[in-house]
Amino acid sequence: MVMGSVPVIACDSHAAYVSAIQTVDGSSSIIVGPSMPVKRWVQTQFLDVIPVCYTAAECMAAQANMPEALVGLRQTCPDPTVLQTTFSTPDSLMALFYWWRRFPDRAAQISPDRLTGSVAMVLAWLDAFERQYSPQWVTPRIEGFVNAYILAGSSWDYQRLVQVLGDVGYSVTIIQRRFLDEPTAGCVANGAQYYRCQTIMDEVRLAMQTVVQQAAAGIALSDMMIVVPAIRMYAPIFEQVSAEYQVPVCGLPDPPLQQTLVGQCVYALLRSVQAADPSAAIATVAQSPVCASYNGQPVDRGVLQQAAKLDRYGDLDGAAAGLIQDLQGWVSTIPDSAADVVAGVLRWLSALDIATESAPYYAMAAALQSFLDGYIELPDSGVHARDDLLAYLSAGVVSRETSGVPIVSVLEGTGSAPSVLLVLGCDQDAMPRFETPTYLGRLIDAADCVEQYRSALAYYTACPTSERWFSYAVGKDQLAPSRLFDHAIEWLPPIIHGLNYPDPRVTRPKVPVGPPSVDLVLSATTMNAYAKCPQLYYYRYVLRMPGVSVDRLGVLWGIIVHRVMHVFLAGLSMDERQQLGTDAARLRPALVAAVEGVLSTESWPLHGIRYARHEWLTTGLIDVFLESFEEMGLALFQTEYAFDSVPLASGATVSGSIDCILEDPDTGGLVVVDFKTGSKLPNKVDSVNGKNHQLSVYIRAAQVCFPNRSVIGACFWHIKDGVVKPSIVLAEAGAKARVFQSSSQRMQRLDAAYQANQSSLWQALVHAIRSESYGAPVNIKASVCSQCSYRLTCPETRWQ
Repeated sequence: MVMGSVPVIACDSHAAYVSAIQTVDGSSSIIVGPSMPVKRWVQTQFLDVIPVCYTAAECMAAQANMPEALVGLRQTCPDPTVLQTTFSTPDSLMALFYWWRRFPDRAAQISPDRLTGSVAMVLAWLDAFERQYSPQWVTPRIEGFVNAYILAGSSWDYQRLVQVLGDVGYSVTIIQRRFLDEPTAGCVANGAQYYRCQTIMDEVRLAMQTVVQQAAAGIALSDMMIVVPAIRMYAPIFEQVSAEYQVPVCGLPDPPLQQTLVGQCVYALLRSVQAADPSAAIATVAQSPVCASYNGQPVDRGVLQQAAKLDRYGDLDGAAAGLIQDLQGWVSTIPDSAADVVAGVLRWLSALDIATESAPYYAMAAALQSFLDGYIELPDSGVHARDDLLAYLSAGVVSRETSGVPIVSVLEGTGSAPSVLLVLGCDQDAMPRFETPTYLGRLIDAADCVEQYRSALAYYTACPTSERWFSYAVGKDQLAPSRLFDHAIEWLPPIIHGLNYPDPRVTRPKVPVGPPSVDLVLSATTMNAYAKCPQLYYYRYVLRMPGVSVDRLGVLWGIIVHRVMHVFLAGLSMDERQQLGTDAARLRPALVAAVEGVLSTESWPLHGIRYARHEWLTTGLIDVFLESFEEMGLALFQTEYAFDSVPLASGATVSGSIDCILEDPDTGGLVVVDFKTGSKLPNKVDSVNGKNHQLSVYIRAAQVCFPNRSVIGACFWHIKDGVVKPSIVLAEAGAKARVFQSSSQRMQRLDAAYQANQSSLWQALVHAIRSESYGAPVNIKASVCSQCSYRLTCPETRWQ
């Protein structure tokens, strides 16, 4: 079979596909897309223009005579290292669902036996059920067409698709409409220039600049709208923009998760775990349009039985194995109607005995809830989801790349288009399609514009109309934001000034020489953040940007533990405080009462209450916790002791709260305690070398606030998975021999040399913060970035 030359249209986004597809002769051409979502999008938008569209996997299957699914698995995984992950942690499970629902053809390569826990098992089974109703792939018919066009969203897609058609027999000619890694001479249209923002913050600045420019041109703020692709990522930042300029910010709560049968059952599962009335929550989901769309479709019971085999899921806890066995029994009795299957699944989920589930079940449920929260409209937010947009997009694929075209189309179709519309996550190739002025970025590469004009407002007024477009990149540097407007726009305090930040990697000028400032108030938490990564400190405490939570259940458990500890310890009498170190078991009723009181009288999420009650009352944690106090042999001195404005270094002060201070009954020496509930404790050495300042700050605070007492030790008190283990980090020489003599732990010496070293470390940290040195450490590890709340925003994130 002899094939002709294949033009490759390399597009950076679906919006660029619009103008690309319009140039194709549909009667003699086929379109080859990089993935099934692209294929579905092309079929939805251009069915009349391009009746034939295939994926790369389909083309390979036609050539190699292989099952389409197998080829899809082999061809579409973007990163082979993804397959080396066991999705057992909340964060990794969230990542899995991101890929599974947003890029199903890429995530399909992840085998169900890599998933652990009952929630993942249920979803793997439901996904197997749902796949029976996926659109059937059609064997590509290539011979009858003269032209085949490849739509590539990246250089990776481009290379893979060229290889696919090359294997089928086509030779390839590049027609490049968008940049690749190294644009080939003559492939870029004359005068064609593009922009690309590297981070969300760059897009925020682009949005604000556009608002300023249009306001200077006489456009009313009320006649502007900013459209963001996803509420979950953009809302925390754009709320500030909306509040400052009173410009509506419209976002889409990415709907794919809830617009599949699997998504509906995830929603039902979470509501059944957390809702006060699980049956009502599940009934609502059962009546949803998505579930109703399966009415009358046949069911392949064999596929479901195969998916429910116990040996497919590897090592599972007892609760998960029991759920699979229950599911196997239920599958054998299911009817032949898909509608009845949906109803049966929902009934089965509602009947789950939550009390028999294990702790990992709640951890994964919390992770799913954390992920799902991002797709629900934020209450009291300046960023909102429009129902008409969500309804319009219900049949399409919504992502950062695809949202621009349908958003603008539906706005104009409903007659609600504003005079100025800024669409992020889109590109200017789609401009001819829109009647509304849509400001998506055109380069101004005038190096002297900052010198010629005092501000962007003046520049906008003076420059030609054709040049009233702003961007950040040009030529080979187009993936890196330029600094053209870092000092060109007159930002107004207080909100906008904070958002107009220089590159954090650049050390700002030193503060003028003079008396040290006394307005720098730190805490152990802020100091640890800077020591871990100055970028983290910059985003959280300078810009005050909300981050993306990575483990909401872990945070919730920590809050509950600290609250229980405070209620329990604060309620002890003077005699009971002494008894804590001699006969703590007698205080068990008081601790049980504190647990029940905190969980029953205060407002906590239902899944958090269940998890906390399970940890406190069924694992033996209460008894182990009291025994650990008795083993220490120390009395209670203070609980939740708050300190304020304690001198630290160079005029800076520190404030905070010490979880617990214990007292040696014989000498009156104090031991500061910090309760920890995370997966692991800080390294003891880090408390000496300045990587963790918590205990050193607490020691300083205790010495200043109780000058008549000596601090003889400091420890972390780890409370995790039914185990309580005080970890003594620092101790005076005398206290080590007297108070902690029964402990075999290795302790750091608490002496004058330690105090002097900490003072020098604090002085260096204060100087660095005042110098505004916010660059990430050169040797920062990808594992650190993966746990950071700002990993999606930071330009220096290291990815695993």
